Amino acid sequence: MIQGAEILYLIGAGLVFITGAGLYALLYAYGKIKANVLLQRSSYIFAVLMLLGVFYIVQHPAFDTFWKGLLLVCGFTYLFIPKSMLWVMERVHAKEEEERKKEKHNPFYMNY
Repeated sequence: MIQGAEILYLIGAGLVFITGAGLYALLYAYGKIKANVLLQRSSYIFAVLMLLGVFYIVQHPAFDTFWKGLLLVCGFTYLFIPKSMLWVMERVHAKEEEERKKEKHNPFYMNY
């Protein structure tokens, strides 16, 4: 049976996991956009906190093997989401910029 204090620790670890993931993504993306290496590197502190939260939850015997595996996969997947989404957004904006340049060179282009 899980005690009340254990439930609070698991909730706290979950909050560390979620907050760490959000702050990691925010600082990494903002640092990358602003070309600030300090923000990018400080985002890794929150990535480590996120993983610590996951590992604390996974080591607890209250969860079945399926849930432990799912949490581990989610934790490691969240490490790559900010990088991959920035890559996608850079490609989308580069493609839109190319289309804008093509439209401006088009003699039949009308700017309303």
